[in-house]
Amino acid sequence: MSIVAVSQELDPYAAPNLETAELSWLYADGLMGSDLAHPETGSLCVRPPIMRTFGPGGRASFDYELRGGVRWHDGKAFVAQDVADCFARVRASTWGHQRPFSLVTHIDVRDEAHFTVHLSEPDRRFPLAFFTPFGSPGVPLVRPGRLPVGTGPFRIAAKTSDAVSYERWSGAPRGTPQARSARLRYLVNGDTQNVMLFSGDTDVALFASQNEVIRRGFPYFRRRSGVAYAILNVRGILATPQQRDAVAAAIDAGEIARKMYHGWASAYRSVVAPGAATPPVEVAHDYDPSYARTVFARGQVPIELVAYTDAQPIALLVQDQLARCGIHATIRTYPVQEFLAPSGPLRSGKFDVALFGEYFSLDPDLEASWGCSSVPPAGGNFSRLCDERLDRLARAGDLHGALEALREDAVVVPLVRSVQCIGLSKRLRGAKDPPDLLSSVFQCVQWRIA
Repeated sequence: MSIVAVSQELDPYAAPNLETAELSWLYADGLMGSDLAHPETGSLCVRPPIMRTFGPGGRASFDYELRGGVRWHDGKAFVAQDVADCFARVRASTWGHQRPFSLVTHIDVRDEAHFTVHLSEPDRRFPLAFFTPFGSPGVPLVRPGRLPVGTGPFRIAAKTSDAVSYERWSGAPRGTPQARSARLRYLVNGDTQNVMLFSGDTDVALFASQNEVIRRGFPYFRRRSGVAYAILNVRGILATPQQRDAVAAAIDAGEIARKMYHGWASAYRSVVAPGAATPPVEVAHDYDPSYARTVFARGQVPIELVAYTDAQPIALLVQDQLARCGIHATIRTYPVQEFLAPSGPLRSGKFDVALFGEYFSLDPDLEASWGCSSVPPAGGNFSRLCDERLDRLARAGDLHGALEALREDAVVVPLVRSVQCIGLSKRLRGAKDPPDLLSSVFQCVQWRIA
C-alpha cells in the first residue's frame, strides 16, 4: 500500500487528522462497524464488532455491553475501562472539542463488560459516531505505546522513516484478514504514487488519479466521503456577505461536476450528509452569473484563489467561471503538506477563496467547522467567520437553523460530493466500493493477492 501523506503518525489521538484516523482502521477497531452495504444507495448496515448491545440509558445517556473474547494485540483482554481510557485520550486531543466526543460529560464503568456514556444533551445520533469508522472524526479504539496497540485485523510490526509493516492478527472483531501481511509506504507526491501503481510497486494506492487509473485500464474502488467546496475568507477582500454571495453566484458546480469528474461525482449543495437535515438546506447562492456581474464591481483588487497541487484543474475552471462574471482571480497552488501546514494558506489566512472540503459525519458539528472557537490557530474554521448566532444554534443541536445561518453568512460554496479513487494493482482481489462514509481501509480483511 502507499499514500501521499501529511503526517506519518500512527496514533489518531496524537495526530488528530483525517488521514491518520483513516489509516488507523488497518490495525484498530471501534465499538460499531458495518457489514457490506449497497454502494449505490450508500445504506449503512450497522454491525457491532466490539460491543454486543447498546441502548438509551436515560434522557441523555447510552448503556453499552461489550462482547467477550476481544483482545488487544499484546494479548490483554479488551474491557470497559479501555473505552473510558481511550475517551480520556481523545478528550485531551483536538477531536475532544468535536461532536460526538464534546458531548460526553463522563463514562461510568460498571464492570468489565458494561459501561454508560453520559451526555450534556440528548443526541440520538451519538452511537453512530462514537468510536465508529463512519465519516469524521471516525477514530477507533487505540492504546498508546512505542507502536500503537489496537484490536484490528493487522498488528503493527515495525515502523521506519517512510513505511509501516503490519502482520495478520487472528481473531480480530472484523475477522482474520486473508493477506498474511501488509506494508504501507509514505510518499511525498501524487506523481510518485502513480509511478508505483503502474509499475507494480504498490497494490493499493491511497489515493490515485481516477483519470490516469481509468486511462491505463487499472482496477480501482471508490470511496464517497464528504463534500468538496470553496471557502470564502471573511477577513480580506470578501468582507461582506453580499460580495461573498456574488462569488458564490459565479461558480457553477454543475459544470465542475461534468468537466472535472465525468460522472464520478455529482454537484452538491450542502455541507452535511444527505438526510442529516430535513428538509435539506442549500448553503450557497444559486448559480446566477447576471447577479454576480451586478454585485461585484469590475476593477477591484484580484481575488487570490488557492488550492493544493492536484486540485489545480478545478481551480483553473473556477477562475474561468469568475472571469466570465467580471471577477478577476489569481491562482496559487501548494503541495498538500504545505497547503495544510501551520504556515500554509489555510491556517495563515493568506487567501480569499480556497478549494478544500471535509468528510461528512453522522453527527454533524457545524461549530467545529464554522464556529468562533474554531478560528485558527485554535481549529479548522478557515473562513475566519465568527457568528454567535450560528454557534448558539449549533450548540443547541438545531442543525437546520445553523445551516440557515451559514447560508446567510455566505462563507462556503459546496461544489461536488467527494469521491476518492483507490487505485489497485491487477493482482489484488477482494476490494470493492465501501458504503458511504466508511473508512477506505475498513474492508482490508477481504483483500488478497491472486
